[in-house]
Amino acid sequence: MDDHAGSVLTLTGPELLSVPDQAAILGEAVGRRVTAADVPLEVYREQMLAAGVDPAFAEIAVNGSRLVAQGGNAVISEDVARVLGRAPRAFSAWAHDHRSAFA
Repeated sequence: MDDHAGSVLTLTGPELLSVPDQAAILGEAVGRRVTAADVPLEVYREQMLAAGVDPAFAEIAVNGSRLVAQGGNAVISEDVARVLGRAPRAFSAWAHDHRSAFA
């Protein structure tokens, strides 16, 4: 692990998936319909703050969500393969293996 100290790693799977794609795949894994809701970022921030989330964390989460919404997260990297020494798994395989957590 020390080989990666100080590195910035972009950990991705082998495919580009939108949030609605991920919801549909999770739905297939658990055997029921799962959808994604488009929540305005200001509402997202307000909900986190109302739930007691630290304001600094809420701002980071909102900024990350904005980046994703603007396509800034639409990348596939080789970092997982470099770190683990194997190819990343498909999201559908991960969802299937962890379906009990979503049931």
